[in-house]
Amino acid sequence: MLTMAKSNALPTPVQPAMVARHGKMRIPSCFIPIVMLRSRRRVPAATGICGKSKFNKVRVYSMNMKYISIFAVLAGAFCIALPAQAELFDWVKAPEGFSKQHKEVLTDSAQLVTLEPDSSEMYPKVSKDGVDLLVMVEQKRSAWLSRRATENGDPLNVVTEDAEALTSFHWFDKDVAFLSNRAGSLGLWNKPANGEGLMHRSHELSGPLMDVTLLSDGTAIGVRLVAEAVVSKAVARQQHVDEFENWHVPGYNTYLVRIHADGSEERLSSGINPAVSPDEKQIVFSMPVGRSLHLFLMNVDGSGLAQLTDARSVDVQPAWSTDGQSIVFASNRAEADLRSGNKSQWDIWKISSQGMGLAQVTFDEARDGAPSMDSKGFVYFHSDRSISKEQKAERQIKSSVGKFHIWKIHAE
Repeated sequence: MLTMAKSNALPTPVQPAMVARHGKMRIPSCFIPIVMLRSRRRVPAATGICGKSKFNKVRVYSMNMKYISIFAVLAGAFCIALPAQAELFDWVKAPEGFSKQHKEVLTDSAQLVTLEPDSSEMYPKVSKDGVDLLVMVEQKRSAWLSRRATENGDPLNVVTEDAEALTSFHWFDKDVAFLSNRAGSLGLWNKPANGEGLMHRSHELSGPLMDVTLLSDGTAIGVRLVAEAVVSKAVARQQHVDEFENWHVPGYNTYLVRIHADGSEERLSSGINPAVSPDEKQIVFSMPVGRSLHLFLMNVDGSGLAQLTDARSVDVQPAWSTDGQSIVFASNRAEADLRSGNKSQWDIWKISSQGMGLAQVTFDEARDGAPSMDSKGFVYFHSDRSISKEQKAERQIKSSVGKFHIWKIHAE
């Protein structure tokens, strides 16, 4: 702390020569009014002045100048320290992998894939041959699972309208595997993607489950929802969950489980959003770490747990490349707000399965999420990016469109 010694001496007037040099001196802008004030006010001599009134004026002037000097020191310190403090706060707030310069100048080349009147399309899953997409469609108060062409996003057929399927569907060879209550109880069903042929129930299940993936050995990986013993008032008041945040299930704890053909299951880890590798040997998933969520890897039997990402961010919705070498995921690490995900900027990121080469794929102030990568390196994802008049005109759409749509970009 700076301290100033008290003095009863009269302040020394600023000399005219000093005033003349102000234009050449390098004076911070916050000092200029004070310097000019001091240069324009002269202190009269104390001797020969008819006493008391003039002396009081000098004392008042002396006190004023003392406070002005204190203000000058504090203002100068503020001017000097402000840039350093700004840099410090930027460092604290900015997660790893973020550059403000990049955010300002970089844009991506994402292409719009799906756009239909009055509907939203979310959670794309591209087929192994890259020809078809599975997407969840919402239109007014209805929702269904649709098959689309990757070439232009056109609807091909409705796969199912089961409500349970909307939280759990995936490709299983040329079939679609999904959750359904169609036989009076929860089960995992298979159905040809083109809608033709028989449907089969592979597993009879019980209790709340989501994100269930069928494996070729007859087992399945899923997320078991376990109700919290004590639900906070804030959670109880939260009746509507944002459809973008499928990793957030209020009132429940989430655990990854392996479900066997006989219906028995074993708990592997806490977590959400599991994705099984193409060779079915590993699982990548999100797990809470404090207020953050990060990606973890483990073997399908629960062994070999390893952390893939870190930093002050939420990393969710991972998906594998077809060769198993890369993982794409949604993250707010470019502009994280851990208290309110709605205020964050969500982008698609990419990292190798060895935890190296972290790179940002999309750059937009919208919410990009739920990536799915094809064999050519194109990443399909949903986003609430703005739709231009030209894009609507190209699709011959004159009515309103939904909030989310499917886009694609090449992950270089």
